[in-house]
Amino acid sequence: MPVRAVFLLLLACLPLLPAGCGGLDPLFADGELQRLTEEIAATEARLVTLPELRVAAQTHQRLGFHGRSAEPAWMEIDLARAAVLDEIVLFPARTTEPANGEAASGFPPELRVLGAAADEALQPLAEWRQPEGTAAFDPPFLRLPLPGSLLRRLRLEVRGGQARGRVRFFALGEVVLLAGGANLALGAPVRASEGIVNPPRWQPANLTDGFLWFGNLQGQGIARANGFHSRIESSPEAVPKWVEVDLGSEAAIDEVRLVPARPIDFADVAGFGFPPRYRVELLPESGPGLTLDANPEASPNPGDAAVCLPAGGRSARRVRVIAERLWQRSDDYIFALGELQVWAGGRNLALGGHVVSSDHVVAASWPSQALVDGHDSRRELLSWVDWLEQVSLRATLTRSLEAARQRLAVVERSRQRAVVRTVLLGGGLLLVALVALLSWMHYRQKLARQRLRERLARDLHDEIGSQLSHLSLLAGQGEAAALPRIAAGARELQQVMRDLVWLLAPGGGDARDFTARLRATARQWLEPVVTEVQVEANGSPPPGHLPLDWAREVMLFVREALTNAARHSRAQRVSVLQEWRPDAFAWILEDDGVGFDEQASGFAAGSGLGNLRHRAGVLQGKLVINARPGSGTRIELTCPLPHESLAN
Repeated sequence: MPVRAVFLLLLACLPLLPAGCGGLDPLFADGELQRLTEEIAATEARLVTLPELRVAAQTHQRLGFHGRSAEPAWMEIDLARAAVLDEIVLFPARTTEPANGEAASGFPPELRVLGAAADEALQPLAEWRQPEGTAAFDPPFLRLPLPGSLLRRLRLEVRGGQARGRVRFFALGEVVLLAGGANLALGAPVRASEGIVNPPRWQPANLTDGFLWFGNLQGQGIARANGFHSRIESSPEAVPKWVEVDLGSEAAIDEVRLVPARPIDFADVAGFGFPPRYRVELLPESGPGLTLDANPEASPNPGDAAVCLPAGGRSARRVRVIAERLWQRSDDYIFALGELQVWAGGRNLALGGHVVSSDHVVAASWPSQALVDGHDSRRELLSWVDWLEQVSLRATLTRSLEAARQRLAVVERSRQRAVVRTVLLGGGLLLVALVALLSWMHYRQKLARQRLRERLARDLHDEIGSQLSHLSLLAGQGEAAALPRIAAGARELQQVMRDLVWLLAPGGGDARDFTARLRATARQWLEPVVTEVQVEANGSPPPGHLPLDWAREVMLFVREALTNAARHSRAQRVSVLQEWRPDAFAWILEDDGVGFDEQASGFAAGSGLGNLRHRAGVLQGKLVINARPGSGTRIELTCPLPHESLAN
């Protein structure tokens, strides 16, 4: 192939070279791919250990506050006493998920936090604005730090809102004011600007009632038991039934939480066993107890949501929950709780405390001590601080995971492009190599044909030319005795010409025709001088055409052997066998002539035997010559079938 053509082909392949994976080196892309894959796997494994929030059924029906937009609209919370706050946590109002896009609707687009330690003028403390171009607020909560702020009154001012027809509105689900791990906003009175008041779903008091749209402050640890379960009764009036926890010593209490049960070994029912009427008593070491909360009228079952009761720092050693009406299970009635928590200074004082009750059911999944094991019926329960940190970490890791997945997709696409470009480059180079190989093969065939022409020219010159010169000399003698020799030479010359014409003719070299030609050649050379000639052919020749140089070498070998037999053997009987084998061709000549002994001192070797051995070598075959004086001669050639041109 011309060097210029190969160079042009290589230039055509240059655009296919992988010039990096979208800005990444392919080797770097592999490292980046592995790093991102490991990072994603590690993040996914970490996320499994962190709380996953889902909208719980809002059976308590207290969703939050639904305000009307104003300039500004506001909500104000009175803590009754000044306290140093750590942060404010604002939760959106969410209903059953999803319902007409309300899962996170109505969160204010712009907020301003103001506060005061007493009745003085409010001072700005923090601001937040929804980033431009982003969708409505969707995270589970918004945290705004208020470090070291001594406050009694806290006001939230809202600007803007979401449009609904001709009215703009906003909504909030809960306001949590944390100080030392305690929610000081719990149960605090709330005033607000104009809003849609629709008790119990929408009213200002819902902002500090402790009801959260996701139910409890759950972690991912699995519970081992369901909680506390009273004896089963046939009437809802089989009361009072009670259960209490001993804190071990008297303490000032911030909050009591009643966590409903949701057992895993019963029909999936939220708020299982929660009494429709109850009261909570704080019992000090001495003196009368204090009723913390009572609902003389039946209230909606809280479902998965904890009932959070502010204690306002009241002291108690024991906390008792008294059921004044039992919950209907099917055709019977019970009192059950998943967990009872007593919080003070960010610690659950009830954890692991001693539990006593008016009665309890005897069951492995309802041991009384499960009431204070730090779990509800499904999972572990966390403090405000731990829960906020874990959920915030989950949000951060989720964003990181999404970014890593997007980056991984980019790297994978880039790597795929690099692979495609590499394949195309490899294909281009392979095409160049194929073209070069075909050109080289074409050159070899051309060279082989040239060599064959040169050999044929030598044959014509050596054999036909010498034969014609010999015939010319005989004819020039003008003797009658030379006529038979002239006739024999003419026949030999005619046979050589026929063989050459057959080899060079279009379609020459057909394997089946080759068999017939060898048979005819044997008879034409032998029958004029040998009394009995037997020619046999065995086996099936290979399909298609034989290489010209291979066929030529075989014909020259055969003709040399036949010439020697016709001229020198003085045989009366000659047999020729040509045999096609699966991987070889065999030609055998056997006569009953005078034979010879190459080792005899008087033996004069001509060129015939040397020619036979040379032809056999060119054919890469095996030649066996058996001859004894007076016992005839056997010549056997076995050569492999041609797989490529014999360019020698």
